[in-house]
Parts: sequence; C-alpha cells; structure tokens
Amino acid sequence: MKQKALSAIFTCLLVLLPLSYAHAAFVIQQEGTVELNETPIDIAVSSDGQWSFVLTAQGNIHILAANGAPLQQLSGAAGFDRIEFTGGNRLILTSSKTNKFKIIVLGQVHELNNAGSPFKGPANAPVEIAVFDDFQ
Repeated sequence: MKQKALSAIFTCLLVLLPLSYAHAAFVIQQEGTVELNETPIDIAVSSDGQWSFVLTAQGNIHILAANGAPLQQLSGAAGFDRIEFTGGNRLILTSSKTNKFKIIVLGQVHELNNAGSPFKGPANAPVEIAVFDDFQ
C-alpha cells in the first residue's frame, strides 16, 4: 500500500514539475550594441563566450571580444551564409546556394614580453609554441 501511495505522489510530482517552469521570467542583466559597417548575416559564439564571430554579406568575418569590442576582421568568406564555431579553433562556413562548406582552422598569436631576457639569434625571430593535448 505504501508503495502505491509513494508511486502516486512521485507521478504527480513528475507531472507538476514542468508546470513550475512555465512561469519563469527572464530579465536583461547586460546589453550592448555593436555597430558594423557591413551587413551581418550570421553569428557564432565560442563555447566559453569569449569570442563572437560575425559573418557579413560582404564576405568578412568580424571577431569580437565578449564585451563586443572588435578584435580582428578576416576576409575570404564571400558566398557563404552560415557560420559555426566548433571545438576550440575551427570555423565552419556553409553556403545554402552553392552547397559548399569551408573549414577555417584558427591559430592564436600571442605577444610575449621578452625584454631583458637572454636570447640567441635574431631578436625579432618568430617563435612558435606547439601544444600537444592528446596524451594517450
């Protein structure tokens, strides 16, 4: 008898629980407007919210910081109408008109302050750091 009563109560809770979210409200905690000199047609946001990638009708990709500040503009996206950011460094562009897609692998360039540090070779030589994250 206790089993049936507990089962009935549990069933009622499962039925009523979704109804409690029906009255949830959203409030704006922060907002901002970014003005571009081009027509935005799609946007992708990194999973951590650190960057936004805005695809424009003029074939450019505008990279914005989390606060909306422009960081960089990439070209080479003409003819594409959708953008998606996957993983940590890939942009995927697709075109519904030409049935094509393009994968762009992004790399980051960091400025390192090496003033006063000892070095060998030219002072302005580029340095590349490789990160291996597939320890098996």
